[in-house]
Amino acid sequence: MYLILIRLNFLFDAQDLLWLGTANGLSCFDGLHFINYSPADSVFSLLGTSVSSLARINDSVFVATPGGINKIISSSKKSIVYYRSLPGEKIITLFATRSHHLIGISEKGLCTDYTNGKKLQLSFQATEYFVTEDENNRLYISSFQRDYRDWE
Repeated sequence: MYLILIRLNFLFDAQDLLWLGTANGLSCFDGLHFINYSPADSVFSLLGTSVSSLARINDSVFVATPGGINKIISSSKKSIVYYRSLPGEKIITLFATRSHHLIGISEKGLCTDYTNGKKLQLSFQATEYFVTEDENNRLYISSFQRDYRDWE
């Protein structure tokens, strides 16, 4: 017996388009057609092929890949570079807060608010992080290994 683990990220944007991020790239589905994003395409490009996380703020979809973060405006579906990863940095989790901050967490546990540049080094590293927000806009970050609470 073989166990095959497929990592799939998906979300719906403000126009009810379905965005699918996988280890093989990003696709947008409008109910009839797919648009596939790749590093080689000039309009529908990505900084890498493997999508680790997706987040949405208003009319924008943010896509984390090994090369960094792309921002895609839903109405035009055009991709622009939002952030290029530093050498050795691999963003594996994106989270959009209710106050429209984009939070990224690297596999080395560096938590960055890309909206204001605030950084926090978590006391643990993980292969996947889970983020939620309470009614007071405090973030709670978890992994299979540990929890971190109350980053404002």
